[in-house]
Amino acid sequence: METELGLVNIGCKIFDMLLGAKHAKEGSRTKSTKCFVLTTMGMAQVAKSTC
Repeated sequence: METELGLVNIGCKIFDMLLGAKHAKEGSRTKSTKCFVLTTMGMAQVAKSTC
């Protein structure tokens, strides 16, 4: 168990979510696409900074 950073009982949960055009609600199509893009860009920035 990792306690160096004070983390205890860390787990993982997986959720299936519809993104973009697959989402039933029009407003959620745009919001889900935006969230996905922003999250992916953030992860790419972190990956660049650690290389």
